[in-house]
Amino acid sequence: MAEGDFFSIEQDTAAIASGDTDAFARFYNAWFEPMYAEAKRSTKCDESMCLDIVQDAMVRAIHRMVAFQDETELRAWLRVLVRCSAIDRIRAEQRRRARERTFESTSSRDRPSGRPQPDEPADLQERLAWLRAELGSMDSKGARLLTMRYKLGWTLDRISRATGLTPSAVDGRIRRVVADLRGRAGKVFADD
Repeated sequence: MAEGDFFSIEQDTAAIASGDTDAFARFYNAWFEPMYAEAKRSTKCDESMCLDIVQDAMVRAIHRMVAFQDETELRAWLRVLVRCSAIDRIRAEQRRRARERTFESTSSRDRPSGRPQPDEPADLQERLAWLRAELGSMDSKGARLLTMRYKLGWTLDRISRATGLTPSAVDGRIRRVVADLRGRAGKVFADD
């Protein structure tokens, strides 16, 4: 930390509670690493997940900060914030995976028997050409969401930060775009 950036627990936590952004910057610089270490230690998750957990905990800290008298109180409170953020993040990830599994199993059941499987070369090439044309003519917002999600492999949270939408709004929009594509594909390839 640079000279003059010293974090005073009593003064700066009171300042953060009253909305002082400079005090929060000092808090962030002083406590990011300990909070990251707590996330890593308590979850055993990868770096990306731990960074998301700490980000969530920092947002909670901004909104819920109270004046603390000493480091022991603050450290205990931050430990609780990190652990609650971790639980919420992990549960959200589990729900997302469950939704994706449900979506995948539903879409595989919807395929009529007797249709050529997409792994057959001619059928696959035709479908890919159709999909490329559809993606090329799609509105830029929908195409951008699909690109971030499926080509770049971004999480819903990362997309939400990039677009300014909530993760559930991102999820809903992507689902609608995919459902629309699936519906149009069903009409085009219905006789296959």
